[in-house]
Amino acid sequence: MVYASEGVECVIGGSADGRLTITVDTATRTYGPVRLALAGEHQVANAFVAVALLEALDDAGVHVDRRAVETGLADARWPGRLDRVVLPDGRRALLDAAHNVAGARALASWLTRAAAGTPPPVLVFAVAADKDVAGMIRALAPAVGDVVVTAFADARATEADALAIEVRAALAAAGGAARVHAAPTTAAALETAWTLSRDIVVAGSIFLLGEAYPLLGRPEPFARDRVEPQS
Repeated sequence: MVYASEGVECVIGGSADGRLTITVDTATRTYGPVRLALAGEHQVANAFVAVALLEALDDAGVHVDRRAVETGLADARWPGRLDRVVLPDGRRALLDAAHNVAGARALASWLTRAAAGTPPPVLVFAVAADKDVAGMIRALAPAVGDVVVTAFADARATEADALAIEVRAALAAAGGAARVHAAPTTAAALETAWTLSRDIVVAGSIFLLGEAYPLLGRPEPFARDRVEPQS
């Protein structure tokens, strides 16, 4: 696959663990081949945009060395984006904020490729009240199994029972047959999900992920004063 625009071309090479190798050619430089630190095909487009912006800055007199650009692409860290946690007993959780329809589509696309031939993971799902639940569930439904809905500890969260009703309606409209379970807290939702599968996905809100990380043995990586972007 090739991305090209305004004199910048990005050629995608092989992949491993969902992380793609790319080579970017511009009018003045060639970057790579470099294996992207961030997983998912959508990260190729993000890398393409980042390189194009850095080239524009270079034209404006803000110089970034080619090796620094390659290092940034290879070593970037973005908590809550296709972030896999493996517990000591082998259970696996994939955490991805996916807090809008576009994010849900990107997550579903990655899951479809990464989990091909294996049972779909259980989805632990919570959202803020202003989110497009139906659109997010339509995107995620083909890539996940049962859904455990919950509410994170914030006034903006949709209450679990109300969210369960929305998710069931969205699944029915999409022709899905997955079961929907409601749990009052993130901790209870994870406990329920683990009874259903050893592979789970936690998605729908960065606030949900902030509560899930410590429960999975990892420190919460987000600032306490974060504001979740709007859809």
